[in-house]
Amino acid sequence: MASVLRIGKRQWLLAFVSGLAFAGLVVAGCSDDPTPAPLGGTGGDPGAALAAKLEADTGKPWIVDVDPQLGTPDMLEPKDDPAPVLTPGTTPEAAALAFLERYQASFGTSQIRAELHAVETDVDEDGLTHVRFEQVSGSLPVFGEGLTVHFTKSGAIAFVNGRFAPNLAQLSKVPARTADVARKDALANLPGGSTKDVILGIDAAFGKAPRLVYRVRVEGSTGKKPVVADVLVDAQTGAIVLQDSRIHTERASGRGVRGYAPFNEGDTKSFEVERATGSVAGDAGVGGDAGVGGDAGVGDAGVGGDAGVGDAGAGGGYMMKLPRTNQASVVEVSSQLTGSIITTSNPDAWDVLPTNQDGNGAAVDAYVHMNQVDLFYRRSFRWRSYDNKGSNLRIFVHDNSAGAVNAFWNGSELRFGDGNLQSGGKYVPLTNLDVVAHELTHGVTDYTSKLVYGGESGALNESASDVFACIVEHELHANAQRNLLLGEESSIDGEPLRDMAHPQKHDQPDHVDAQFMKGVGSTGWNNDNDQGGVHINSGIPNNAFALMVEGGQHDTSRVKVNIGGWDLGKRLAWFAQRYNDRSNTQFYAHARWQIAAAKKVGVMVEPAACAWVAVGVIKADYVKRNYNVTCEVGCEAGTCDAGAGDASPDADFRDSCVGRADGVYCSQLRDFSAIVCKGGSLVSGQQCPSPQKCIGPNGPGTTIQCK
Repeated sequence: MASVLRIGKRQWLLAFVSGLAFAGLVVAGCSDDPTPAPLGGTGGDPGAALAAKLEADTGKPWIVDVDPQLGTPDMLEPKDDPAPVLTPGTTPEAAALAFLERYQASFGTSQIRAELHAVETDVDEDGLTHVRFEQVSGSLPVFGEGLTVHFTKSGAIAFVNGRFAPNLAQLSKVPARTADVARKDALANLPGGSTKDVILGIDAAFGKAPRLVYRVRVEGSTGKKPVVADVLVDAQTGAIVLQDSRIHTERASGRGVRGYAPFNEGDTKSFEVERATGSVAGDAGVGGDAGVGGDAGVGDAGVGGDAGVGDAGAGGGYMMKLPRTNQASVVEVSSQLTGSIITTSNPDAWDVLPTNQDGNGAAVDAYVHMNQVDLFYRRSFRWRSYDNKGSNLRIFVHDNSAGAVNAFWNGSELRFGDGNLQSGGKYVPLTNLDVVAHELTHGVTDYTSKLVYGGESGALNESASDVFACIVEHELHANAQRNLLLGEESSIDGEPLRDMAHPQKHDQPDHVDAQFMKGVGSTGWNNDNDQGGVHINSGIPNNAFALMVEGGQHDTSRVKVNIGGWDLGKRLAWFAQRYNDRSNTQFYAHARWQIAAAKKVGVMVEPAACAWVAVGVIKADYVKRNYNVTCEVGCEAGTCDAGAGDASPDADFRDSCVGRADGVYCSQLRDFSAIVCKGGSLVSGQQCPSPQKCIGPNGPGTTIQCK
């Protein structure tokens, strides 16, 4: 796989990240009473008994899924809403704990209240309430484990998901090695760094049984490469359990940017900056929108005159820095060449380099695009900056320390190389919109799901960045075909770095049957195998997203997926990122929890369900049994006409709005569904209850009827 063109490859073996230090946390101590056995290992359907008990208690049938490693329930979902348990006078935390306590024996504990620490309660825009718990044992965090209880608007249990490690009362909490020794153990793997925080806790994800570990933060450099990593060290043996780099990179193999040679496209952008200290500010902002919700925002890209602000004002200079006003981030761009914020005396000329030097236009693109992405997260999800605290968004351009064809997020900053055109390559700085969105999303992931960067959880981490990169680009520049490509503006030939709709075109699998290093644990992850295929296997969840938003027939499995639309994909992607996924989430859990979310937020379940069936993560009988969704299998390649020409291996099995006027059209792929076109883009779908059919005129203004 050495020749694979990759985007997002980190440079170090990654490990577990936990966002909680649990400093000063007081919880009830564990008793010596025997802990009930969890559900797993009982033979047959391990969740059947609990499902029966839940049905008896609530009068509603339930889906109960069990985590294959821990043997405890990882999802409880009623098929119909039961009676409300979140009632006036009851807090969401109390209602959630009371429900979980009733069924705690199935989680392998007799004191679940003491083992769950509530870290957040949030009510989303759909009116659902989410209570997120992290697991603890005594005073120690259980890194990455915990449960989330979701309530409907009426206060009923919507579903419960997460991982809960059983039988921790019996685990010794006395380490054989001290914290200082653990620091040395961590540094032995990352020479040149220095240690910061050290936290004692429990790991239940990366071994056959839970174990006591230290989590050590290491910062510094190895050789010329920067390091920011969390390292898990076995507290009894000193063995390295996992290393998790906080540096997230965008990297290919190998000037606004497109305003310079070889593009020379003009590429003029308008944006706001600050007057440098001691100067008198002129009129800020040429053209464009002033922002969203009171935030001072970025202007519309490509509107107005040359990049810069309006009237230059009297005397002094300008700096590439934008303070927002509504609990907002400060976006600033610095140059690695000077080590300081980029300034100019001419507001229409920024960071101009010699013509024979790579990197021209990178600062303008990075600045404008970071503002756009930050506003997207605020507008769409009420999420401020990468950490939801409005922390400063700092960008460095001309940083070639990790490669000239590179962009990386290091946990608090976004850094860009200059590309390699002058050395005969084809790559410009990776400061295009979707790459910037990809990188900032890595920062968001660090404060939401905290997905470990290795194996399937690492592939989901990469996929989340790809997915939101596509969503951001689609919202600002809707083009269904191009928006499912990633990084197509990073090279002079327009070749994308990834294709969400057809991953195999760029050496990624589109189905779990072709998954790279499937089932290999953390001990097998290293740089040579892409940390267990995080940039390779991300093609699988990427393809599921492409199918659920745009619909189509899967290239490999030939399973047909009804279009769900970009709004559906956006809502489900954020639900997974914000409420469902945890650091150790694998494909199977991620898919099931996302389908459950689709049902609860009121979007079509079929596109999500069949998308995951199409890529092989979920079995067709699972979604049929639990959600009454039937996923159809279409023609084999070359055997039929799918409405898009001959069904050859390279055929694009998707409905299209290209060349069509605004309106509703019957789908060419599913008899009982339709597509909605606007501005040449496919914006949503409509569905008749299967097996009824889409009938009537097929054109603008069509009212879809079900026969």
